[in-house]
Amino acid sequence: MRVVAASFVSSLSTAAISLALVACGGGHGSTTGGGDPATGGPDLHNTDPAFVVQHGVIVDFDTSKPLAGATVTAGDQTATTDAAGAYAVKVHKSKPFQMNVSAPNYVKLVEQETILDADYDRGKTNMVPEDLAALLHNTLQGYDPSLGVLSVAVIATGSCASEGHTKISVEGEGKSKIKYMIAKMPSNVAEDVQQGEFPSAVIYNLPIGVPITVKLESKDCKQAAFPVTHDGMTYGATITVDAGDVASFQRLFLQ
Repeated sequence: MRVVAASFVSSLSTAAISLALVACGGGHGSTTGGGDPATGGPDLHNTDPAFVVQHGVIVDFDTSKPLAGATVTAGDQTATTDAAGAYAVKVHKSKPFQMNVSAPNYVKLVEQETILDADYDRGKTNMVPEDLAALLHNTLQGYDPSLGVLSVAVIATGSCASEGHTKISVEGEGKSKIKYMIAKMPSNVAEDVQQGEFPSAVIYNLPIGVPITVKLESKDCKQAAFPVTHDGMTYGATITVDAGDVASFQRLFLQ
């Protein structure tokens, strides 16, 4: 019995980490002159000055293996990952787009609105198997599967030294609930953002299909107004959530 319990707790921990990191790349993105230098993946050889190319690799969070055949949608453009999990997709230069990633038996990923002014290597994007996500949902008290889930990362920039002790709220919160993360698990005791936790919180039971506005309150810093340019990508405010096996992710910034 003890072995079974330990295994179940371990599975919950894995699910929590995986859903929390589903939209977080393996590292910071960077601008690039074309192609995927890490994988030698597809290169669109873009020559149209109205477009730029975003490259990246889609992987299974649990195994870190590349995920072939995943569909990457960026604005009105679509690409399919190759055997190495790599993709390249053209997006309109300096125009906002949202990236979605989907694959059979995985939780669909919905990113916030972003803008690129140059070719960009987004790095690794982790996809979570549906069964692991279901385990995490079981840890969220009062979770309603007909509503949406949003993971948020609070990032300190400029003169802001730390994201710690930031309070998160949702404009027009409705039935939504917020769980701050401790050791990559939703906590029942944390009352604010813990320094170094990524993501910072999970917000659930959000209304679906409508723009979500998340507010930050910090004693020493102020929330940066969107759009925010960070590590070569410009982030916009727009994010929506959907019901079911969908994970939305948003970065918020302090300054």
